[in-house]
Amino acid sequence: MRRLVADLAAARSQRQGGVDDDIRDPIGEPLEVHEEVGELITTSLIPLLQRLAATVS
Repeated sequence: MRRLVADLAAARSQRQGGVDDDIRDPIGEPLEVHEEVGELITTSLIPLLQRLAATVS
């Protein structure tokens, strides 16, 4: 697990950020915006969580 975290940290420093990296702040916005933001976060986290779970199994 430590090796995976170190590899991810190293890869992050080499990655170029872009406009698509921003997630809208839903505070004060309608429910639909909260749902949209939740979906974006979920879509982003699922692959990472699957990778972490695979290292534990």
